[in-house]
Amino acid sequence: MKKILLVLFALSIFRTECSAQTVSGQVSGYDYVDLGVPSGTKWATYNVGATKPEEYGDYFAWEETKPKKEYTWKNYKWSKGGNNRITKYCENDKKEILEAKDDAATKNWGKAWRIPTNTEYTELYWHCEWKFVKNYNDSGVNGQLGISKENGATILIPAAGQWGETLSNLGSDFFYWLNKSSNWSPENAYCLDFPDSWVDWNHYRYYGRTVRAALK
Repeated sequence: MKKILLVLFALSIFRTECSAQTVSGQVSGYDYVDLGVPSGTKWATYNVGATKPEEYGDYFAWEETKPKKEYTWKNYKWSKGGNNRITKYCENDKKEILEAKDDAATKNWGKAWRIPTNTEYTELYWHCEWKFVKNYNDSGVNGQLGISKENGATILIPAAGQWGETLSNLGSDFFYWLNKSSNWSPENAYCLDFPDSWVDWNHYRYYGRTVRAALK
């Protein structure tokens, strides 16, 4: 009987450790996790605008640094009212990668932090085992829990949905901005679209989506 109880106790500890968000350190007052990925990239443990992993945080249009009440082409900062009238990161200036002044992570958390690259998100995906979890730690939040194949550290990515004129797909879909616009379709930018595909360029820039920051 004692052996059974000891086994059950060990299993309960294992489940708790596997589901808890690992914290490796802190920079500028924000926690990060070291997942042991080859590039050495460190990841924030929660979204920009959040205070803990099981919060969605703020929603940003791509290249904007403040949240809004709704997200449309009409109120998008870098468009003159439509998707064919983009004024920055387009054919005119030939820019594709976000500058620090247009990066929601850098502007809100400081110069050490930034919106990740396509390559970094792809690396994160392939170097973790992923599991969809419902009601993470009794928070009511669904998400993808990643366990590093390199060092066993964990990271939670909440299913935060997206904002247009209203909030949609909350609890089921993942849309996290990356730092690159589409060079052949400038009204779009790259975004994490998980689990249907890991990185996708076909996302209108005006949508309000969450940001998971990375360390330089």
